Amino acid sequence: MAKLAKQIKKRTTPTNPIWKRTIPFCGYNIYWWAYPIGVIFALIDMLQNHHYDSMKWSEAKAKKMADRYFGKVCDIDEEGLWLCMEWSDYCFARRAHWWDRAWLSRYGYQMKQYIFDTYEIEGYEKKINPHEPAPAWYDEDWVLFSKIGA
Repeated sequence: MAKLAKQIKKRTTPTNPIWKRTIPFCGYNIYWWAYPIGVIFALIDMLQNHHYDSMKWSEAKAKKMADRYFGKVCDIDEEGLWLCMEWSDYCFARRAHWWDRAWLSRYGYQMKQYIFDTYEIEGYEKKINPHEPAPAWYDEDWVLFSKIGA
């Protein structure tokens, strides 16, 4: 009798119910009923990766971004506009509009180097490390843009 009950139970109990069946998709096994949603998420991910990979560095774009966001990033006092090179690379991206944020977060370090090396503001004079000679503990690089004639 016990053997017959075991055989009946074995026949009637599905090993993998239909709602738990999976389909391999993009390296994952997802439930078959979630497949349409997975396709949508995979498409969005592919588009985001394409957008990120298609961004290129250019001096013209860097100048445009620096003109747009430099005033939001730097410290302003009576001497002029101060920018510390030791601040995080994403300081531009945090203050940027959402449509510029991806480019600035990707090229934050190059943006700071561009400002340090070549960026000029009309009507301002650029000084690098205006504190020279600095104390021994002072190891930060600063850029000061001061008004010409002030």
